[in-house]
Amino acid sequence: KIQAILEEKGLACTLYDKVQPDPPSTLVDEGSELCRAAGCDCVIAVGGGSSIDTAKGINILRFNEGHILDYTDPAKKMNPTHGLIAIPTTSGTGSELSNGLIISDVERGVKAPILAIEGMSEYALLDPELTKGMPAGLTLITGLDVFSHACESYTSKFATTLTDMLCEKIMEEVITYLPRAVADGNDLTAREHMLAAA
Repeated sequence: KIQAILEEKGLACTLYDKVQPDPPSTLVDEGSELCRAAGCDCVIAVGGGSSIDTAKGINILRFNEGHILDYTDPAKKMNPTHGLIAIPTTSGTGSELSNGLIISDVERGVKAPILAIEGMSEYALLDPELTKGMPAGLTLITGLDVFSHACESYTSKFATTLTDMLCEKIMEEVITYLPRAVADGNDLTAREHMLAAA
């Protein structure tokens, strides 16, 4: 759908659709090579947390040398990046707005967190229409992820009055709108509120 919109506007694009759950570093490295070879001037991430984390990694490597796992070392300098547009199709991970990404180190058999303020999305487009197709089970699981992220922050020793206010509102939104989204996947008001809460 997005490819068709871009083509209609005369914009060329290169599709990279090898994303897997718990994205392995090799796919991020491969995607970045394709991105550079095609001369891409931005990266558009469409999907859930794995798609967005993969795209974050690819976009980081547009501006930084080496492999994505090099940046698991907090001491490794990272050049600022731009041009990442995230379009979530689930309401759960919050990856479209976070400063982190989780990439799998297959050789060591671990999930490797990368904190990358420089690698955050430049834009996040929240369209509830794109979440309508989620089955009730996936809606529930990703919605509980939203709640757990807010609860985790709320109970953190680093919590502040400001973060408490945000977390309280997010938890209220999930309690109000997640049951509605699970009961009726076409309830766009519930879907919109869950996207915002995520």
